[in-house]
Amino acid sequence: MNIDIVIIGRNSEAHLKECLESVKKCKWNIGKKRIKYVDGLSTDKSIEIARSIEGVEVYQIDDKTPSAAAGRNFGLKHCTSEFIQFIDSDVCIDRDWLEKASSVLNKNSKIVAVKGNLKEKYPNKNLYHFAASLEWNTTEGYCDEIGGIAMIRRNSLEKINGYSKVKSGEDPDLARRLVEKGGLLCHINQSMGIHDINIGNISQWFNRNERTGWTYSKIGQLRLKKKDYFWIKEQSRILLRGILPIII
Repeated sequence: MNIDIVIIGRNSEAHLKECLESVKKCKWNIGKKRIKYVDGLSTDKSIEIARSIEGVEVYQIDDKTPSAAAGRNFGLKHCTSEFIQFIDSDVCIDRDWLEKASSVLNKNSKIVAVKGNLKEKYPNKNLYHFAASLEWNTTEGYCDEIGGIAMIRRNSLEKINGYSKVKSGEDPDLARRLVEKGGLLCHINQSMGIHDINIGNISQWFNRNERTGWTYSKIGQLRLKKKDYFWIKEQSRILLRGILPIII
């Protein structure tokens, strides 16, 4: 059994080599790991770095306005395996994750996507990193949403035509559409990897939360028309996270 691994990135030279090497080191003894890096029109050495690592297929997105959604959809078009692992280029994947996540999908055909625990690389660097480290992990069991780091059934993605053409919010939007089709999302108590949020000042923090809040507000309006009230709870959580560093 083969597995496709889609890594998306743009101007990722600071993290990309470490990310790709972590994928190569992942356990997968039941077939081939097909590693695909999709670049979002980088102007740094990302493409050069990706091409220097043996076994990595490198693609440049053909969209003049690249986004995470466009990058993942581009990668999806080049996948043929039953399961696809999506990763952002600023994440180092855990060595055991692929086998742990795939075992969950193999055991229950109703589960269409699996996520796990993601650790912040430098949680004690500053308050912003500490606050971000509180976001990654949720309660084990069935869940309402997934982030950009998750293993998903390819046929489930194709049934909903992949990710929506949005500039941000593609992950929660995808999760809700997968659920609408009757799929189950699952969070397991297993490390997925390590992430570096790389935020050093309040301006970056507010820009991040403003973008996230705008996303949930915009997409939330569309979801409410379908009587999906999950978004109201999420918007409240985002507001709290945004002001947490100031209160502290």
